[in-house]
Amino acid sequence: MRWIGLQSWVTETMGRTVFLIPGWHEKAHDLRTLIHGRPPLPGLVARGFEPLIFDLEFESLPQRIDRFAAWVRDLKRHEPWRFPVPIFGYSMGGIVARGLVRRHPDLADEISHIALLATPNWGLRLSMVPRLARVVGLPWRELYNIDPEHAFVPELNGCKGRWTRPAGKRVWQPDREPWVGAPGVPMLAIAGVVPWYRDGDGLVSVDSATMGGRIPFVTITDRHANHLNVTGETDVIARLLRGFMRSNRIWPQVLDAFSSFVGGARDIGAELRQRDAVAIGLNGQELARS
Repeated sequence: MRWIGLQSWVTETMGRTVFLIPGWHEKAHDLRTLIHGRPPLPGLVARGFEPLIFDLEFESLPQRIDRFAAWVRDLKRHEPWRFPVPIFGYSMGGIVARGLVRRHPDLADEISHIALLATPNWGLRLSMVPRLARVVGLPWRELYNIDPEHAFVPELNGCKGRWTRPAGKRVWQPDREPWVGAPGVPMLAIAGVVPWYRDGDGLVSVDSATMGGRIPFVTITDRHANHLNVTGETDVIARLLRGFMRSNRIWPQVLDAFSSFVGGARDIGAELRQRDAVAIGLNGQELARS
């Protein structure tokens, strides 16, 4: 991968562009399995995509969204042939994806699809976690933002609400019909379900990932379909504390769902070669007429 500015990276391919947005405390390296796969299982690159990874900094979610918007505008100005582009957001990265078309609706035309992987769209009640993250030097501003008791999540969703537990599952009851996404931009939620967690991946419930079924969704039910393993990566602490396990069964299903949703990859290299051939042909005709 090479750095292209504004804390973003691009793989050295000529496939269909996809914006890949990591979650909280993830870097581009943490999404390497989705990008490159594990041979012989293909990742995004082998499937014909060119992931552009929008990396994170120590910032709030609104700041991250606005920085993403500035990056999209800059890329559109310099490489317009990439657009419109699908976005693939993991966890809080999905909040950034929705936030882009919410806070910057003029950019919705530049986005072809939004895929949300294990995204806590209703927010997460994290109690003391943001304070602890701040003490130990981890990114903490996003953790405050994702709490539905704070201002950001109600502003994003256009509603407040409360947690309920019908049939023993934690469900968010909004106080009005929420804002889900931009008109004309198809969305898909991909959610993991670990059977012993009953309603989600151990961190994000299916209800939150799908906004109560308002976002079309695909669920992957498996004892390994936990919040971290949906990307094919693991975390030693999470594995010890939560029993999160890692396998190669889940992330290929995630990429299958994403590829099916966006309609496969464009061969950008072939399109550019065809465009150049047309330009050469036109120039030849012009020279012949002169």
